[in-house]
Amino acid sequence: MKRVAIFVAPGKSEDAEVVVPADVFVRAGYEVTLISLGKAGVTQLGRRVSIVTDIALLDEALDLRSFDVLSIAGGDVLDAFREQGDKVKCAYQNPGAGQILAAICAAPVLLGEWGVLSGKQFTCYPGMQEQVGSGIYVPAPAVQDGNVVTGAGPGASFEYALQVVTALDSEVTSAKLRESLVVLGA
Repeated sequence: MKRVAIFVAPGKSEDAEVVVPADVFVRAGYEVTLISLGKAGVTQLGRRVSIVTDIALLDEALDLRSFDVLSIAGGDVLDAFREQGDKVKCAYQNPGAGQILAAICAAPVLLGEWGVLSGKQFTCYPGMQEQVGSGIYVPAPAVQDGNVVTGAGPGASFEYALQVVTALDSEVTSAKLRESLVVLGA
């Protein structure tokens, strides 16, 4: 079974950018692990929706190379990842073979800071592209360039998640999910 890690900054991550991709990934048949920058367990997101994270980032048992996809949910997360995300930064800078690196909304700014977007096309929350520092901005809901997938924001959460499914699995799987979820427009 394919495995997806979604990183969550308690009180900061955008709710839709955690919940919608997690739902799409489960429907695709993937094992989803919600990883908290804080403690594992009940975690409140940026808009006060509560979820249950599976494991804390600093848990010694956590091996980020064991995941097929690493996904950072956006929102007001930049400082949290800069202060507490060294393990995530290291994983994004040194991905496993075939590992998909994903980020949505503000989170592509981190990928730019970490050198992941150098020479790659990306999208992010409109107006934040200047903060990325490297890469080629494309104003689109979701963009894939090689093993990197980026999304524009909460309203693009379905497109972002479906692009990750395309990158990890296939366009056929993504199209079936798009139809069953009634995601219109593509």
